[in-house]
Amino acid sequence: MKRRKFLIGLGSAGIGGSALIGSSAFSRVEAHRSMTIQTAEDPNAYLGMDKCGGDDPTPNGSYAHLDDLGHLKIFMDDENPTIGESPLGEGVNSDSTSEFDRVFQICNQGKQAVCVWIQDDDAWPRVPDGEKDAGERRVDFYYEDAIGRSIVGEDNKLTLKVGECACVGIVTRTYGLQEGDAPLADLDDEITITATVECFEDPGCVEVEEIFLTNSSPTDSDGNEIDGTEILTVDSFNNSAGEAVLTSEQVITDPNFNQVDSLACTPDGQTLYFYDKTTGRLGTLDTDNLGASIDDLGQVNNPSGSDPDEVVLGAFSPDGTLYVVGQRDDDLWEVDPTVSPPQATKVGSTGIDTSGSDIVFDGDTGYLHTNADSPDFYELNTSDGSATARCEIGDALTGLAIRDGGVGDILGSRPPGPASGSGGPGPGEIIRFDRNTCSVEQRYDMILDGEAYLYESGDMATGTRCVLE
Repeated sequence: MKRRKFLIGLGSAGIGGSALIGSSAFSRVEAHRSMTIQTAEDPNAYLGMDKCGGDDPTPNGSYAHLDDLGHLKIFMDDENPTIGESPLGEGVNSDSTSEFDRVFQICNQGKQAVCVWIQDDDAWPRVPDGEKDAGERRVDFYYEDAIGRSIVGEDNKLTLKVGECACVGIVTRTYGLQEGDAPLADLDDEITITATVECFEDPGCVEVEEIFLTNSSPTDSDGNEIDGTEILTVDSFNNSAGEAVLTSEQVITDPNFNQVDSLACTPDGQTLYFYDKTTGRLGTLDTDNLGASIDDLGQVNNPSGSDPDEVVLGAFSPDGTLYVVGQRDDDLWEVDPTVSPPQATKVGSTGIDTSGSDIVFDGDTGYLHTNADSPDFYELNTSDGSATARCEIGDALTGLAIRDGGVGDILGSRPPGPASGSGGPGPGEIIRFDRNTCSVEQRYDMILDGEAYLYESGDMATGTRCVLE
């Protein structure tokens, strides 16, 4: 749990005598002048700020601009960069209330849902008694276009999920002020935005991390291969013994899912997605009922051309996007499972041979491991699909997973031979390695029912879900 504060410098919002702004630039009001909002530097960029709408700004978003240092500034005067493109005025009218809906946006670019608010202050300037709107704030910030929904004060906090943005409107009240007065002078023209994860009520549950495996070449007690895909979970790791203790959940005998080498878990840990390499079909299974039948969503298709070819690499990014890589086309794809049948959109070529292994996400950073190239561990660009070499693990892997909600150790599932399928099923391994150097930190033998587990191919995923106590 971390608490981060973001400073905003609010410059002199002086009062002018003209009202030259066109009605289309207003939400509900008269005129205005300059205001500057500036974010404190945050190298981790957990809280992003931009004009409302970003690249497709709202009308009032034209008042917000990023400078060369990435600071957000609000211009309501003749210094606005769009002064020649829109009818801007020269100041807020005296004795007036001016409301500007959806001026700038606050985005959660972190790894957890957060609560966000503008910190209140006993010295916050208010309209004096005897004036219209007496007792109201000189300057207030509100949610979207809801003037009555202030975001000033912890009691007025907004909740932002990972990747979610909220636009903020601004209202000024100039009753009793004179030209040149600064509405927030009593705050030294500075306010604070607070974002924290320490704001949610205890739902009466505990977070439980689960590690999932598929084995697309399972065997029976006599060592004979079974036609199907086995689903397993990792119960525990014994560092001293070097063992990963497994539990078998079921063997999928559905012919549409007997070669599942791509496994992905949703960010909330509630749903597993199975992508069959041979049939190209996508299916789901609730993680709290791993013995149930797979919900077949259909064959993934690309309406614009060829479908992904032999998908064995797949993972969800933190924003809930399902990415896969076809080991025959070496392309990165986005898959939308919410439509029927699921649709794939090509992002771009990885530029490498992606045979085998997996992709995984550490926050917004994607990683890819391949069994066909050296080096074998890459950073994945989800904007264009390109892969950049990072380091060499030197082990043939079937899957990747990251612990602790995507910020912990990286794990890899490993068959016994030098390459997947080269020598048939044998005792499998799970390795823990350093994502920066690729050095192997620990090896664990797969153990099922007290015996070495025969493992040849499949995939791996992790999920953290809230389980009721």
